[in-house]
Amino acid sequence: MFFADDEKSISADVHNVLDAAALLQVTEFCLFQIAYRHWHGRDSTERLIEQHFVSYMFWSVVPFWVRQFCRRVLAAQADGALKPSDFGVGRQAADFGRGTVYGRAFAVAGTLAGMLLLACSLYLAY
Repeated sequence: MFFADDEKSISADVHNVLDAAALLQVTEFCLFQIAYRHWHGRDSTERLIEQHFVSYMFWSVVPFWVRQFCRRVLAAQADGALKPSDFGVGRQAADFGRGTVYGRAFAVAGTLAGMLLLACSLYLAY
């Protein structure tokens, strides 16, 4: 995960998102989509997920429904009962990954901008 010195400055919510995404072997954006489906019982529009994801990428704001989903994933892992298919990872996760070209470009641009912001903050910190 990021850099060793930077781990202290990452919030517990962001750690949980990163860990849950790694355990389910999905992207963070896909995790947001799956979490939305679990909380609301229906799929979200890509635009709505993007709005929440921007806040997450730039300001480490994790929506409550993503936070709860991550806690469930991490609890299942701690109990030794984690099955990604129980959380909708599989065919549905593959469907999420097919999004629009705009959505994929936005996710890549957001990730790059977040990494740039992180690099700048580390540079200024030292």
